[in-house]
Amino acid sequence: MPDVLRVAAQEPFSARALVYALLLDPRPDLRDLQLTQLKAGAEPQDFAETLRLVAPVQALPDTHRLPLLDMAMPALRQMSPRQHRTFRAQVEVLMIADPRLSLFEYTLRCVLHRHLDAQFLPQRQTRPVHSSPQKLAHPVATVLALLAWEGQPKPNQAARAFDTGMRGYIGGDHTQRLPPRAECSLAEFDAALQMLNQSVPAIKRRIVVACATCILANQQVTLREAELLRAICDTLDCPLPPLVAGEAERR
Repeated sequence: MPDVLRVAAQEPFSARALVYALLLDPRPDLRDLQLTQLKAGAEPQDFAETLRLVAPVQALPDTHRLPLLDMAMPALRQMSPRQHRTFRAQVEVLMIADPRLSLFEYTLRCVLHRHLDAQFLPQRQTRPVHSSPQKLAHPVATVLALLAWEGQPKPNQAARAFDTGMRGYIGGDHTQRLPPRAECSLAEFDAALQMLNQSVPAIKRRIVVACATCILANQQVTLREAELLRAICDTLDCPLPPLVAGEAERR
């Protein structure tokens, strides 16, 4: 990690700028739109710091993006409630500048919501409503389907990974089938994940194990699989399995 980014991750205002820089699109026209919106809504020093950090952030390998976000998290927790409101709003503005949410943007949102919302936003205590693994087979299949397609480009390999994950979740035979790639959207994945988040802890752990089993069906971990698994674990408030502790392959 370059020193300029390592140092920037240690202060709240520059940590915010790092997140903004991570969300800037490489396409010049869209990036210019994002910067115009950021200048209008963010703190002036945050905007100036974002401009300073754009080049080193965009020069990072994709595998360094989430580690940089993790480095910035302690500083982000030092924000005031007012600063957090502005920061959260600007993150959303930068994301929706392009109507199509990227996998990295989705993961970043999941990470920020888990680690910052509990500190800055009132949390409504809710009791788990799902305790039967069998009744959650369909939403689990929805999550595993996108995970399988992101890690396995060929249909037969994706089907094998999906089946391995479902067997890991159910504990044996199942009736779920891998849908076509075109039917596996990030929106449906998120809806399924929100439903699974209402499960008891034991089922959440089973889901994470099933996802890890699906990923390791071919003994490789791609960057996109690692990002999806991070989103899954942060949404379900579960520890990240050690399989993504090393460097993920970029495919």
